Amino acid sequence: MIDRYTRPQMAAVWDEHTKLGHWLRIEILATECRAGKGLVPAEDLETIKAKAAFDVERVKQIERKTRHTSRRSSTTSPRTSDRRPSTCTTA
Repeated sequence: MIDRYTRPQMAAVWDEHTKLGHWLRIEILATECRAGKGLVPAEDLETIKAKAAFDVERVKQIERKTRHTSRRSSTTSPRTSDRRPSTCTTA
């Protein structure tokens, strides 16, 4: 986003900390689902929930070192047929 054309409220929606926070929340929710199905021990889930965190600068440092970013282009996205089916469903 170009700072001079972006309102602070909109920039906050798209900043790296917000994005990684959403991803962490999704990972924890997925782990909760797996724990509910007996695939993850309950004590492991509690440890994950208590300790799960990230540091944006550390993430950027790792991405620079590994030349891997959290952004995917359409040419690198896995095909739908390559994805493993989800083990947790709400249906």
